[in-house]
Amino acid sequence: IPEMIDHRKNGYVAEYQNAQDLADGLRWTLFESDSEILSANARRKVVEEYAQEKVAQQYRQIYGDERK
Repeated sequence: IPEMIDHRKNGYVAEYQNAQDLADGLRWTLFESDSEILSANARRKVVEEYAQEKVAQQYRQIYGDERK
């Protein structure tokens, strides 16, 4: 899901239906990137955007807070 990946910050987003770009992305991820930085950035994004409290807050904004 491209929305979950920040290109070359926490992963690689290959161009749709482009096998060469996918191969380039795999090569970059495996041999050229800093896996520790990618991992830290991926964790940071999950904590900031997909934590249970954050998702619940987004649902409340969309559907309204019934506790009002």
